[in-house]
Amino acid sequence: MMTGVNSVSSNDLSPSMEAVDLEPSSSATIFHTDQKKHGDLREMLDSSKDSLKLDAMKRIISMLAKGRDVSDLFPAVVKNVASKNIEVKKLVYVYLTRYAEEQQDLALLSISTFQRALKDPNQLIR
Repeated sequence: MMTGVNSVSSNDLSPSMEAVDLEPSSSATIFHTDQKKHGDLREMLDSSKDSLKLDAMKRIISMLAKGRDVSDLFPAVVKNVASKNIEVKKLVYVYLTRYAEEQQDLALLSISTFQRALKDPNQLIR
């Protein structure tokens, strides 16, 4: 057991650092918390409300920009490539440019949507 790890107060840490309990039993809690967050994002992406989808995509892109691995959300994100909301669609494109090479089989599902978008008369969609 490490002494002194639990004695760090939250005031001693910079805003980007978090106090982490290094007890063996807590590792499952940390993992569970990360999965729960991604589960919430999956639910938001599967929602019928564009505002929830947009919020989820903003959070995912934010995590992506911070260097966090959000590749497990790929199937849920790809489903939104055909969204009518242009903001959601742009954020999905940003996500796809990052993870398409890693998950090529799933990325192929979005190609027909890209082809349809290229034929759209609206230049904002093209």
